[in-house]
Amino acid sequence: CSFAPLLLFLLPPPSLPAFCDTLTPLPLTLMLTFSVATSPLEARRLSLLLFTAFIVRVALVLYGNWQDNNLTVKYTDIDYVVVTDAARFILDGGSPYERATYRYTPLLALLFTGNISFTRLFGKFLMIAADLVVAVLILLILQVMNPSPSSKQSRSKEGTTPLLGWDLLKSNIFYVALWLFNPFVVNVSTRGNSESLIALLVLATLYFVILKRFHLGAIFYGLAVHFKIYPIIYSVALFLYVGHHHYVSTLPPPPVTKGGKKGKKKKKKVTEPVPSIFADSSRLFGAPISALFNSSSITFTIISAGVFALLTGGFYIIYGDEYLYETYLYHLVRQDHRHNFSVYFYHIYLSTSKTIVEADIPRTFLQSFFVNFQSFLVFLPQLALILTFTRYYYRRIIFCAFLQTLIFVALNKVCTVQYFIWYFSLLPVILPHCALSFRRMVTMFGLWLGAQLTWLYFAYLLEFKGANTFFEIWVASLIYYVVNMYIVAQFVMSFSPGGKTINGKRKNDGGATGTTSG
Repeated sequence: CSFAPLLLFLLPPPSLPAFCDTLTPLPLTLMLTFSVATSPLEARRLSLLLFTAFIVRVALVLYGNWQDNNLTVKYTDIDYVVVTDAARFILDGGSPYERATYRYTPLLALLFTGNISFTRLFGKFLMIAADLVVAVLILLILQVMNPSPSSKQSRSKEGTTPLLGWDLLKSNIFYVALWLFNPFVVNVSTRGNSESLIALLVLATLYFVILKRFHLGAIFYGLAVHFKIYPIIYSVALFLYVGHHHYVSTLPPPPVTKGGKKGKKKKKKVTEPVPSIFADSSRLFGAPISALFNSSSITFTIISAGVFALLTGGFYIIYGDEYLYETYLYHLVRQDHRHNFSVYFYHIYLSTSKTIVEADIPRTFLQSFFVNFQSFLVFLPQLALILTFTRYYYRRIIFCAFLQTLIFVALNKVCTVQYFIWYFSLLPVILPHCALSFRRMVTMFGLWLGAQLTWLYFAYLLEFKGANTFFEIWVASLIYYVVNMYIVAQFVMSFSPGGKTINGKRKNDGGATGTTSG
């Protein structure tokens, strides 16, 4: 259901353009009033893309409603039920935390009150709307990083270019389609998960930051961290990025030659040695570290922290300590023994087993220390890699955020399918800057999907057949972890910020904007 509409954009039957002309007046074209598209052709393509994605999602929501009412296995995610119950408690004048296992900001329950007031499907349509807005943000970011050629020749070709065709593979619209028709994204949003909302807030933050509208970016960033705590991993990179741009803007202009033109020197490719921890800060961060602490970076920090503190403080006054624990502190000490993709799940399962706890088996001091503080220790590998990527890629803030998110999810002590949405939303934006051949991309996707299917097979035996496959699931989690590290390495080695890359070859199409902004 997800891949079939994508194929329609690659196969242009003769009668299809005429049919597409009838779709442009539809309500979804209202999105184009925000001047998203850069040309009439792109506007029509975006209209068709959003309309098709909307229809696919609505069909799955309606099917899911039928499955929930007629089959034993439910389509709707249990979290959707939890959030709906929390919304009911709010409407009744109570606390959303009266619903057991509700561990989100009260804002989410407030957004889902339409499930009670209007229809139980209200939240799912809200997630569909979030998916479409994310798609628009992806296109806006791509337009900044990969500006389309605006020559008269390219505009003259628009009249003869078919609405649907193979040229879509070279356009920004294709990368938008990768998000809209990603089967994981479609499934997660139509089951009622709220991950698209956090993806929207993160992309809005990055979009305004690369536009150097730091105040708006700070507002969205504070809201994103309040909504779900994980975007805090971008904080250092965002601070350095904003500070670096302010520092560069204060540098004197390059010297002017006698002819009145700025002097240019041919750049030579120089392989710089990896700086040691004892190197000076200008080599480590591209600028003196003191220069990165400037009015822009400090203002960004104050605004984002202020938005977070305002929302968090307000809800703390209303709901008290329970709000802080359930929304934030719980995720720091969480020990989820249920099987998931994390490499840590098996250890957590064994160390939190009721049999071991009730047996009162004596432990050494080191064993007790590790069991009690394992929730904090597992953050150390994440922290080390996140800071490493921050040091090397903070000036390519979106690519840096993608690597940080992928590492965070792969090394998290709890890893489920919903978390994949966090980096899937950033993937279409960084793909044009990665010199990956089609064969390598197929290999990466095949390994990733194969690791997933291996894990799911053993999980199926455990859940539906009652087989004791905990050890096999853990081995599959290790394989999945290794595959993720391989994928991270491939992205790092193939990253080419200077312009679009097609079939592993760099296309120099005026990608300077991508270098400075992306």
